[in-house]
Amino acid sequence: PTNFVEKILAGEKVTTIRVDAKGRWKVGNKVHFATGVRTKNHNQFAEGVCTKVDKIEIQHSRIWIANKWVYSHHVFINDSRLNEDEVKELAKCDGFDSVDAFFDWFNTDFEGKIIHFKVKKPCSEELHNVQVEADGRCHICEGTELIVN
Repeated sequence: PTNFVEKILAGEKVTTIRVDAKGRWKVGNKVHFATGVRTKNHNQFAEGVCTKVDKIEIQHSRIWIANKWVYSHHVFINDSRLNEDEVKELAKCDGFDSVDAFFDWFNTDFEGKIIHFKVKKPCSEELHNVQVEADGRCHICEGTELIVN
């Protein structure tokens, strides 16, 4: 299991990688974190805001060397190729425990977007029952609450 829900709520997963053929994702867009989307088990467990959008391309290749297949993976963000450490950081930010787990999930060539986000936390004032704004302030009491991540 990916444990993405727990990682999002803990501020460990701060990006999501998606196909975005229609250019839907923009800075400032609301993000609705949910499981079971388009099913009777739909559960929105948090709300957030998109803080940045990057283009991503993942390429897989294999070549025959010394009587065996050698596999390689290349990741490009905004047309710049990532080095090994940057791929490791990308995998961590996207909630994966390892680079291998990242490439197990993204196991075919892929083009899309990296959506960076911040998760809103509820205002600690029980009567307000609202999410704090992206700037970290409750619009009722103007009190500040830390936004996860």
